[in-house]
Amino acid sequence: MGGLEDAVAGLRQAEAAVRLARRWLSEAIVAAVQAGESVAGVAERTGRDVTEIRNLLAAAFGHQT
Repeated sequence: MGGLEDAVAGLRQAEAAVRLARRWLSEAIVAAVQAGESVAGVAERTGRDVTEIRNLLAAAFGHQT
């Protein structure tokens, strides 16, 4: 394989790792809220905004939170 093909393969691996990390973060966010942590608290701890957390929860539970 040449440099370009190696770069593409590396990018695909990195993209897969990012998808996995996002899945783990989503699962951790859902677990934190289910354990009683507020959406605002989760947003603060993750560096995300409240709307983003609520959207993630809505997708996870299949409805608006």
